[in-house]
Amino acid sequence: MADWFATVDWLRGKVNAPALTIRVVFADMLSGSRRELTKEQGTQIVRGYKCILYPFRSLLKDDGLAALYVQAAHPWAWDRNAVRYMRLHNGDGWLEAAEQELKAHLERLPGCEAIVDARRTKPEPRKSVWQRWYDVPLY
Repeated sequence: MADWFATVDWLRGKVNAPALTIRVVFADMLSGSRRELTKEQGTQIVRGYKCILYPFRSLLKDDGLAALYVQAAHPWAWDRNAVRYMRLHNGDGWLEAAEQELKAHLERLPGCEAIVDARRTKPEPRKSVWQRWYDVPLY
């Protein structure tokens, strides 16, 4: 993580940040199942996402970014018990709604929300081919 912080900080002043759009993709599991994921384990996954995104604050400090987009797997998407429970109580669209909420949460870097949001003038680019390879349907 120290190298990641240093790398992103090194970019500052070397890139035209106001013209830069960054998309961060956190890959989901390709196979297998998180049989039972505790709330604390799920929270740790989200904290890990934030830890990876946090260094981008150094790029936002002075000029902002054109946009920051995040694609992140919802921690409980592969926990069979959670999937069954959420479908039962919230219907089939629960995962899409939960992932959208997580995405919005992660794209708001603490202290830099206005800088990112004010600069967004175009819609998020569509997924590239390699991203679609890893879209795995649930059960």
